Amino acid sequence: MGGKTGNVEVKKVELGQIGGVGAELAGFDFDAKFIVISFELSAVVKGALKSVVCSGNSVNSEARGILNSAGVGSKIFFENVKAKGPDGTIRNIPGVTLKVK
Repeated sequence: MGGKTGNVEVKKVELGQIGGVGAELAGFDFDAKFIVISFELSAVVKGALKSVVCSGNSVNSEARGILNSAGVGSKIFFENVKAKGPDGTIRNIPGVTLKVK
């Protein structure tokens, strides 16, 4: 997520810059490429849980709407990230939680 991992605080303006999700192995000795094939974005917007599954690594229009609706104090979850490794296997990789400040 733009080089961010784990639980991260972001400014509201940064949400508009999120284009998608990437996957890499930090500290790995080899240049192993992983391709994100899907992920789920969810957040509570105006008291209701909104969730969307995105195919590929890009934020789709519905996910963009969730990001645009998130206010200060909101938490946005990028979860259920599935990535294809260089050996062809599909793996679940850790997601990212953003807190809007």
